[in-house]
Amino acid sequence: MEDSELEAVLADKSRLEALRKSRLLDSAREKLFDDVTSSVCETLHVPISLVTIIAPDRQFFKSCVGLAPELMESRSTPIKDSTCQYVVKKGSQVVIDDVERDPFFSTHEGLNNVGAGSYLGTPLLLFGQAIGSVCAVDTKPRKWSGQEIEFLEDKAIMLAAEVARRK
Repeated sequence: MEDSELEAVLADKSRLEALRKSRLLDSAREKLFDDVTSSVCETLHVPISLVTIIAPDRQFFKSCVGLAPELMESRSTPIKDSTCQYVVKKGSQVVIDDVERDPFFSTHEGLNNVGAGSYLGTPLLLFGQAIGSVCAVDTKPRKWSGQEIEFLEDKAIMLAAEVARRK
């Protein structure tokens, strides 16, 4: 995808309406979301897990474990630093077994800033649109297993069902 195509996905009116209806952007921390990120870290043995909500200009951390204190406090980064935006833009998983060897992501500032060796992200689908992601980040390269990918997908589906139920 070209940059203009990628930007168009993030600015898509249907996606933005789903984002608005979710009421997750800039919302308070919630135990349910924090339990998911803690569970991802514990089950997948990773130091970092996030539930991100992707706006056209930034990434908001609905929940985060393992980030630097300033990121844990701000709960947001510019979109250019977001790896999770690519999950939203694709509307499907992003699996990076070895960040350093990946031709596209090896120079990605967001991954380098957290010392990522590998990344696994799956879309958070609400109202038929990818509005964010659930992701796991390891500091070393690793081959993500089918079970690990399925576990993360299950967590995203569970969160989406809960948010939809609230509506």
